Amino acid sequence: MDYFSIVLGQIIGFVIYILIGIIGVRMGVLTPRSLGVLSQFITKISLPLLLFTNTLNGATREQFIGDLPVVAATALMYILLYPLCRLLARIFGLTGNENHVYRACSMFGNIGFMGLPLVQSILGEEALVYGALALLAFNLTSWTLGVLIMGGRAAFSLRRAVLNPGVIGIGLGLLCFLSGLRFPSPVGAALSFLSDLNTPLGHGGHRY
Repeated sequence: MDYFSIVLGQIIGFVIYILIGIIGVRMGVLTPRSLGVLSQFITKISLPLLLFTNTLNGATREQFIGDLPVVAATALMYILLYPLCRLLARIFGLTGNENHVYRACSMFGNIGFMGLPLVQSILGEEALVYGALALLAFNLTSWTLGVLIMGGRAAFSLRRAVLNPGVIGIGLGLLCFLSGLRFPSPVGAALSFLSDLNTPLGHGGHRY
């Protein structure tokens, strides 16, 4: 399989989404208010649905249970990145907000919008369970370590770390998956269609 062509095709698609977003802003179709609405739709509806459907349809129950160490391995990766990024920010002489933004961006990549589509294209639907498990660790660490980096202890909330849309989407997907619950075809197709909006809206709706 030509992985380079697959990755290149995905990147070209992302660039097209971004260009369409820029055109929409230039034409006045996408305004600061509408971009805010799109952002809310992505973070609270389409991204949780993407995580929910990927978790639900990712693999068999036996495969899923066997792959649970992925969560621990991903969480450990972020924990190790925390002191590394802190050290690099100090070496580069970054202070204040620049320090916080650099550390957060270095630790937490765009694995939701870019990672999952690439995993699906290169490794197939059955590999999405790894992405869902990695995103579970990503959400837990980004809403704990990430919040601590950006806002300090005063901004940290255990409730937000656990009860955010991403974690809820994965949690509901796990519940349905482990219980063997499956939706009728029309319902599953509708949920998948909405979750598929995540990637084009996420890249086309950037603020410019």
